[in-house]
Amino acid sequence: MLWAFGENYAYELQEAFRPQRFEWRIWPILLPEQQLRIEQAKGSDKLDPKTLSAALELALKSGWRQLYPQFRLAWQAGAWRPQTELWSDWRKLAQLLPQRPSFGVWELQQHWQDIQAAEERLPFALPPLLQQLYLYNGLAGGWGPDSGLLALLPNLGRPALLAARKSLEAKPKQRAFWQHYPHLIPFLHWGTGVYSLFDSRNPEAPVWAFDPELLGPDEDWEAACWWHSPSLLNWFQYWLETDRYGIKLWQQMYERKGMEFRK
Repeated sequence: MLWAFGENYAYELQEAFRPQRFEWRIWPILLPEQQLRIEQAKGSDKLDPKTLSAALELALKSGWRQLYPQFRLAWQAGAWRPQTELWSDWRKLAQLLPQRPSFGVWELQQHWQDIQAAEERLPFALPPLLQQLYLYNGLAGGWGPDSGLLALLPNLGRPALLAARKSLEAKPKQRAFWQHYPHLIPFLHWGTGVYSLFDSRNPEAPVWAFDPELLGPDEDWEAACWWHSPSLLNWFQYWLETDRYGIKLWQQMYERKGMEFRK
């Protein structure tokens, strides 16, 4: 049990989303849905309660629970850094994507104007990480695992985010499900109706998976949708650390469902 600012917190150690790492999960006793995750490299000394308490206080002072129901800390450059501060690394992540095009200054300026114009028309918030990825890698998508991300704008040679969402909403059997979850936005189509979705309510954009073939005859559509990753950043990092085609990411997606990956 941990104690901070007049409240008790429970904690546990578990496997991390990324390879060669583990993480601590901390939550207030009375509000277990509010999660703090603290990542460590495997092989390092496990944190003691005193160090966990210090990290807990840092997260609370950095906006966890007030601004962010979910929060992450990572050890970088000899200090704990809130996940929100790691957003400064997004440009670096965008430049790590394989087969990325090289855009000049004027093209990047035009991309940014197009992104801002698109966001005014979108009925959901675009995660800041996706802003950077579309800025540096192109609004047409196509970069990323498998066949690549959907386009940000229509008429760029592949389906766009909003068009994909409307297409799913138009399916009569699924309409009620998508109306109930307007914040889940498809950003990658794996084929055969399988999508990766991001949660547009959270700036870290937790990732969910959707596979309509997993719906049983007596089940609701929620059975075909499940949590995959705590953030888009972790989702992309895991892909970059495994294989460029996304096979490991696909496999992990179904392991998170509690089943062997679907071939």
